[in-house]
Amino acid sequence: MAGINWDAFINTNRIGIGLGLGLSQLLPPVIGYRVAELIARLVASRKNSKLVQSARLNQWIVRGGNLTEKELNQAVLSVLMSTARGLYDYFHYYNRPEKMKEMMRFSPYFSKIFNDRMKYERGMLFVAPHLGSFDLAGACLSTRGLKFQVLSYPRPSDSYKLQNKMRDRLGIHMTPFTMEALQEARKRLQEGGTVLTGLDRPWEESSYRPKFFGRSAVLPVAYVQLAMRVGVPVVVVATYQTPDGFYCLDCTEPVTMVTSNDREKDILHNAELLLSLAEKFIRQYKDQWAMFYPVWPDALSEIKPLKG
Repeated sequence: MAGINWDAFINTNRIGIGLGLGLSQLLPPVIGYRVAELIARLVASRKNSKLVQSARLNQWIVRGGNLTEKELNQAVLSVLMSTARGLYDYFHYYNRPEKMKEMMRFSPYFSKIFNDRMKYERGMLFVAPHLGSFDLAGACLSTRGLKFQVLSYPRPSDSYKLQNKMRDRLGIHMTPFTMEALQEARKRLQEGGTVLTGLDRPWEESSYRPKFFGRSAVLPVAYVQLAMRVGVPVVVVATYQTPDGFYCLDCTEPVTMVTSNDREKDILHNAELLLSLAEKFIRQYKDQWAMFYPVWPDALSEIKPLKG
């Protein structure tokens, strides 16, 4: 297995292709979780790969930058194992929507937001960090009857396109982030619908550098501009794995975007406000933050683990 190009194998869906749909559906959980753990350990052992280097950077920052080499290695392994388990569960229950719904629990506040969304009285934008099994969460929302549009990464690779087709089959309307998709999202929100997008995947082409965990980050702000333009509230949504093997969907209260005569300042302010709310979820579930792209690329040279 040493000859496998693991970065290509994992690609944009973290460990996704390695825990393929067919294999995951065939293996019972007692075996599937062991296979997932094995793949996670193999990936983690490739410390010079771009994926592992990015995970090391991101975990280094969110954990305060004072880890030993052993602690940093364990942090990266924990994230990979969590991601692998989440993908196994998603693939394993992919064709069993009722079982999929059983795997996902709603926090009391998310239940309230969900019930509100089913009424379609006012548009709402969901933004989410890459925590837990967000694929499983999206599938669960769709199978429960919520119709929503996802604004996804604008330049998907072939494997990412394949994953989007799988999501489309579950009734999730996937649209790469383009001007056409933004226009569609704006219309959907104006009509009382729901739009969902990530807020923590790097986008170096953005001219903004909002603060995230106290540092300037290469993160997008287009979702903020969309919410400001349409005048809809934004809810930070997070999925996390629970100790008993299930998943929970939680969220913040709806956030109204600040608007004034200084649009540029407002965009940055609103982005940092939403990111600060996402930080709280990530701090609580650091082991599940499945972000394998460098959020703070300028800080790569700062990773100097402590001795011990």
